[in-house]
Amino acid sequence: MSCMSVREILADVQQKWQSQQQHCPPVLVGFHVRRTDYASHASWAFGSKLPGTTYFTRALNYYRKKFSNKVAFVAASDDMAFVRRSLVCTRMCISPQSHFRAIVRALVACSAFEEDFSS
Repeated sequence: MSCMSVREILADVQQKWQSQQQHCPPVLVGFHVRRTDYASHASWAFGSKLPGTTYFTRALNYYRKKFSNKVAFVAASDDMAFVRRSLVCTRMCISPQSHFRAIVRALVACSAFEEDFSS
């Protein structure tokens, strides 16, 4: 699989959203979910666990409400299985592992950005 550029990734997200919604371009909200290398650090440094599904569900709902449901989400993570289980959303672009770096760069270009406390 060839590596997509940031522009291609964001254009793909917008195109998919517009084909489903037939509205103006969405507000793009990026999620960076860091888990595998951070779990032990969170426990040691903060005495806490990583955010779970409830945290991310609330975040998705917050941005839907904030942007009048005209929002598309872009997610990058070192634990994509968790993201696929936890960020269940029809308007979610989840990065293939081969595009991880480009997706992380794309997150910077998003209108809003949600991160767990590890980012």
